[in-house]
Amino acid sequence: MQNHRYRVCRFGCGHRARRRSLVVDQEFARGWCCWSQKDWPSHSCVANYRRWSQRVRQQDRDPAAYPPKPSGVSSPVRRSGSDRQLKPDRACTAANDDKGDPVSRKSGSRSVSWNALGLVSRQIVIVLSSVYLARILGPESYGVITQAAIYTAFMTLLLDQGIASSLISLPRLTRRMSAAAISANLILAAALATLTVFSAGPVSRFFHTPELRAVLCVLGVGLLLKAGVLVPRVLLVRDMNFKSQAVGDGGGALVGALVAIVGALSGMDYWSLVLQIVVSDVVVLLVLAVAARPPMPSLRLRSLRGTWGFSIRVFFSNLLSFSVQNVDNILIGRELGADSLAQYGLSYRVLTTPVQMIGQVVTRVLFPVVARGRADGVSVVPAVSRSVRGIALFSFPVMAAVSVSAHDLVPLLLGPAWTAAIPVLTILAIGGARQSVTTVNTSILMGMGLSSWLLRFSIVAATVQVTAIVVGLQFGIVGVAAGLTIAGFLLTPVVAWLSKRATGFDYGRQIGCVGPPVHGSAWACITYLGITQLLGNSALGILVSLLGGLFVYVAVLAVVHRKFMKLCRSDISAMRP
Repeated sequence: MQNHRYRVCRFGCGHRARRRSLVVDQEFARGWCCWSQKDWPSHSCVANYRRWSQRVRQQDRDPAAYPPKPSGVSSPVRRSGSDRQLKPDRACTAANDDKGDPVSRKSGSRSVSWNALGLVSRQIVIVLSSVYLARILGPESYGVITQAAIYTAFMTLLLDQGIASSLISLPRLTRRMSAAAISANLILAAALATLTVFSAGPVSRFFHTPELRAVLCVLGVGLLLKAGVLVPRVLLVRDMNFKSQAVGDGGGALVGALVAIVGALSGMDYWSLVLQIVVSDVVVLLVLAVAARPPMPSLRLRSLRGTWGFSIRVFFSNLLSFSVQNVDNILIGRELGADSLAQYGLSYRVLTTPVQMIGQVVTRVLFPVVARGRADGVSVVPAVSRSVRGIALFSFPVMAAVSVSAHDLVPLLLGPAWTAAIPVLTILAIGGARQSVTTVNTSILMGMGLSSWLLRFSIVAATVQVTAIVVGLQFGIVGVAAGLTIAGFLLTPVVAWLSKRATGFDYGRQIGCVGPPVHGSAWACITYLGITQLLGNSALGILVSLLGGLFVYVAVLAVVHRKFMKLCRSDISAMRP
């Protein structure tokens, strides 16, 4: 089946291609099917290669450990002089790792535990420092940074272009591709930094905030730091090394918060928040670069040509999501001013912090797990089910507590200057519970390689949500919050259908994962309102009411939803390192 012009792939996919369209693996000197001129092998080839290499290693250690090789998977023929197995490239470690099932319960859960530690520590530091700094600086100074954050977030989105997601989803990542990605990110960061410096004046005039010009110039140069973090984080995610990321993210947030507090107390005003962002980025870059040991930059950008299709679709999907998430801030900052934007922005930040802290704990791990499961032909429904169940278990009571206690906690923690944020926070927290569980949709679609589905859904979601925001703007920041929340609930059935279509995660399982937490959270809210009627809204009364609601939430799940709690306990026990 092999002549001077054609070669059949040796790993069982049946692909018959010209010799020049086959990649030779230098470790074992064998032919890989690569989809005609592309840089990665087909999924069936990868799966068969992993099974074969695992069998060889097991048989070398214990010949009786493995049964005879199943028929239909031909073993590759080693050429003379290539019997010695070389150490794999560090950048390819995740692709060639066969210590166990990549979507196994234990390995994924341990990754979740480290990811949880990093995100929880980072978000706790951010929330506490934000509340303290907001109380010191006031709405006006905080509003300047909120306006700057809109622009820098957009520049960061342009900086990524979807390359990171594309590299994570690849079955095989070479050091040449990693080096090229670093160069591409740094070149683009330099261009965006230059653009930011020149556009700082027009942006400050658009928001009617002269102080914004100097802030944008400093944060624009800081894009080089964000560019340097992208590829090291990709390498750590592919290796499922979330421990190093936890240290970097948590340490960066802590050091940045301490520097910002010292600066605010020293009279630096909003510049203390700028200093917090820059210092945090420096710490994260140093920690992740040391942990990942990425290659030196390379200008061989042609090695990335096979990733552009996936990257472009992910980029436009992220661009639409960014537009939806920030069009409310842009319109409020333009039409209602920096003070209203600060009230809305702080409420939105308090909302998104628990969502990110709980939702991203799982979704950042779910993406590579789904991608590996797809490559190996393993069902990802159990992993998705555990993710949704875990997110709902923790996020629903937190969002319920924020919504029901906002009118008591905001004056107590932030002071009377922030009372306009109370109804906004109450409404957004209701939508935050929904948003926390629907965030898994992005990880599912990207992990399954369905970036075109994600792009089409993002277009529909952007249309619905932007329309709701524009209509709600006529009623102030409360109307914007209500419109955004209603639009999110209208899109929830579409998200459920996409999850079912992509992975087989049926509606019954979806309801079973979120139903018990909804039931328990409803009783927790009733308990909180009842206790505050008896004890009042003093600090002690609020604390007792929150603890009482938590007790009722756990009791309802333990008594009424025993099967759900049994599954949750099993998931949590598997997360222990």
